[in-house]
Amino acid sequence: MPPSLDELIDQFDNVTSSESTGAAVLELLLDTDISVGEIASAIEEDPSFSRQLISMANSPHYKRANATNHLPTAICRLGLSTLEALSAMTIVDHVAPLKWSDWSNALSVAYGSSNLARRYREDSTSAFSAGLLHNAGEIVMAHIDPSGYEVILSECKNTASARTIQKIKSMEIELFGIDHCHLAAELMKRLHFSPDVIAAIAHHRDFQIATDPLSRSVAGGARLSSLRTMSPEAMPSDLLLPMGMDINDALDFAIEARTKAIETLGISDTTLGLLVI
Repeated sequence: MPPSLDELIDQFDNVTSSESTGAAVLELLLDTDISVGEIASAIEEDPSFSRQLISMANSPHYKRANATNHLPTAICRLGLSTLEALSAMTIVDHVAPLKWSDWSNALSVAYGSSNLARRYREDSTSAFSAGLLHNAGEIVMAHIDPSGYEVILSECKNTASARTIQKIKSMEIELFGIDHCHLAAELMKRLHFSPDVIAAIAHHRDFQIATDPLSRSVAGGARLSSLRTMSPEAMPSDLLLPMGMDINDALDFAIEARTKAIETLGISDTTLGLLVI
């Protein structure tokens, strides 16, 4: 039987560095004097996570002139903020195993959020991290009650609609006592992420509350991700687009972010090898 929400959060809180390399990395990152070499040495104990980081560093979004198989170089390309977020997702995966679609969604929103942050002159690395972590609450809810959460998703297919977003929130609160945005924020608070990243995660479905540039970027990235399979004619009448965008601009952003996510993950789940743990 799947755990209750309280039981899963307790499991999340108690994931140790011996159980998850991600937990070990987060502990190391608390030391502001830690070197990239020391971090790499810890990660090298986990060949799977090492390969994942190197693969991502060699994806088109990060790749420089030459590919690298050198873990410290890969970490430098990704940046410590992205490494922190990826490490956190490995802890989520430890208690609620992620599917290919979970990573695809996370990366699509991460790339979209990062692109919007540049438009808003905000820190794109923080936007990428918050975007990557935004769906941790959904992943946990779907693991705890797969059939119950499937009902929510089936009744709320158009997540670009403001009315649908409110309906999802209401149904999640009825089923779990919390919506997925605030659940994700609570999980990342327990991992000591910065208050601005936590706030951006908490408000990624609410443009009215997401007023600071970072939160606007992540809310916009999440909204754009939901547009990628729609034609302009199919857009809901209550669609809220990121500031300064028309529908064609928004669709271009959504497709670009989705393309980067697919390039990062690989063509299919059979060739993945990269971020599925």
